[in-house]
Amino acid sequence: MRLQGGRLALTLPGQTAAVAPAPATQPASADTAQTAASGFSRDFVSATVVVVNAIREWRATLLNAVRNNFPVTDDLTATSRRNCEAQVALALAAAHNPQDRSAGALLQNEVANLRTLNATLISAHDSVANIRNDAMDTDPLSLKTQTCLGALGGISVGGQFQDVASCH
Repeated sequence: MRLQGGRLALTLPGQTAAVAPAPATQPASADTAQTAASGFSRDFVSATVVVVNAIREWRATLLNAVRNNFPVTDDLTATSRRNCEAQVALALAAAHNPQDRSAGALLQNEVANLRTLNATLISAHDSVANIRNDAMDTDPLSLKTQTCLGALGGISVGGQFQDVASCH
């Protein structure tokens, strides 16, 4: 491992040690905004990882409350919801190309679906309806958000936009 032109270079066994140094005239921030020839920008992928984790946190809050028969209230979910919405806004701001913006629309749809599920569970609590502790395992909207979340988690791995029906 060594520092080359402002970059940390790691040479693994079986690799040659010759790595071209970073151009001195290019600022480091330009590298993070670069877009692969036909993929997501690095900034967007980084922001999306944070969004997916925020969505998982919000969904886990709902899931744990339902499974453990805790009341689902706005007080319980507001922090997770606001964090998720803020992270989506940051991801959308980091979108640099059409592929980023298309995936950003899926993130927005997933948050809208989760917001609907959240409101449904709060309404059920407010109306003193019994919520079965397996409701999140059988509710179509819950299953839809789970499927979408799984697909969105692959954005950082695949690098290519793929429309996901469960995110609509």
